[in-house]
Amino acid sequence: MLRQMGWIKQRGSRQTPKMAECELQGDEVLLRMRKDLMSVRKDPEAFVEMIFGSREKIWVDRCSSIIVEY
Repeated sequence: MLRQMGWIKQRGSRQTPKMAECELQGDEVLLRMRKDLMSVRKDPEAFVEMIFGSREKIWVDRCSSIIVEY
């Protein structure tokens, strides 16, 4: 999931990389991703698309069903 979301970089091409083949993205990249996610948190479709790469209604519905707003 972290690789899919772009939070880690992978060396090699394994489908399930070992920890030694992974490293976190740089601070700038991670902070930009956080800023982007925070900017779309009120738009469920856009938020789900950033996480799962899809705006399909089923994903939005599933995620919406587990989110609790404070």
